[in-house]
Amino acid sequence: MALSPSLWRYPLLVFAASRALVLALVAVEGWTSRQPDAGLRDLLEGLGAWDGEWYRMLAEHGYDPTLAHGNGAAFRPLYPLAMRALAAPLPGIDAFWAGIIVSHLAFAVGLCLVYRLAQASLDEAGARRAVLYLAIAPFAFVFSADYAESLFLALAAGCLLLAARGRMWSAAGLGALALLTRPLGLALVPALAWQAWVLAGRRRGPALWRGLLPILLLPAAELGFALYLWWRTGELLATAQAQERGWGRGLSFPPWLVIDTAIGKVWGEGELRYLVHYAFVALWALLVWVLWRERARLGTANAIFATGAVLMPFAAGSLVSAGRFGLSAFPVFLALAWLAGIRPWLDTTTKVASGALMAAFIWLAFDVGTLVP
Repeated sequence: MALSPSLWRYPLLVFAASRALVLALVAVEGWTSRQPDAGLRDLLEGLGAWDGEWYRMLAEHGYDPTLAHGNGAAFRPLYPLAMRALAAPLPGIDAFWAGIIVSHLAFAVGLCLVYRLAQASLDEAGARRAVLYLAIAPFAFVFSADYAESLFLALAAGCLLLAARGRMWSAAGLGALALLTRPLGLALVPALAWQAWVLAGRRRGPALWRGLLPILLLPAAELGFALYLWWRTGELLATAQAQERGWGRGLSFPPWLVIDTAIGKVWGEGELRYLVHYAFVALWALLVWVLWRERARLGTANAIFATGAVLMPFAAGSLVSAGRFGLSAFPVFLALAWLAGIRPWLDTTTKVASGALMAAFIWLAFDVGTLVP
């Protein structure tokens, strides 16, 4: 892959502008609730809230079963390992700042890779819209937080890009790392299998089996992590048990049982934040449908991965954070960019609405505390 300026100039410009916007919005929220002696960390402390507290605990203490009832096993290891690796040699850099640095660096790489992936499916204007929409999406502030989304984006986008170029071992290696970053990495398995079939000429035979063999790296990574947690915590299914114990999440089929629960939250308990999650579930579902309808243009492997990434939270029995989960299903932004290309009004609407909603969601998540990012 040639590292020409055209590969990185526009996505890095989007990265810089969008992160400046996010940091400014978070700092304004921190300013409204500051203490008299507030410093920079106090202004940006929202970036370490919610799941960020868990990732910092893992970065500092690992999967210690005596901490937080052992529920840290619900989170994957690669992001906190990256935080620890950065913080260790740098004086004055603790897990909070290390996480923010890792997230920003990974997001810059991720945007460049998504841009390259979009160029294979869209014209130049469409590729630019795709990375812009992703960077300013209403929940895209998590790409600057102590969250694993940025690292997952870079690894998953690199995985799909390499697979499209026939480099299956490299793609599977990145896919295994993505799976060790977020469980949504499982959605890469069928996408890679499809690509292997395409590379084999859509026929059975030795070429297909050679293409499928690298994909075993992903279940091997999952098994290795599960065995480590078993050794560390004494629980055979430590991740599933931590999810159930700490968040009440488990396999939930059929999916409408999840929706029924959410309706109860809205009408029965008055938790209107679930309406936000409903809206994003509908949006992601629509964009996945567009991906499938235009799969010849936008890529079948992209559609397969996005479908799995959108559906997996339903399998976990939760609608909470649906807006954030859709960011990991990043090919949906290729679909949105394609739609905006044939409906220009959608381009303006997306840009205006994204910024306004991002400001509102930052306030609700970090100040009021009623919206889970």
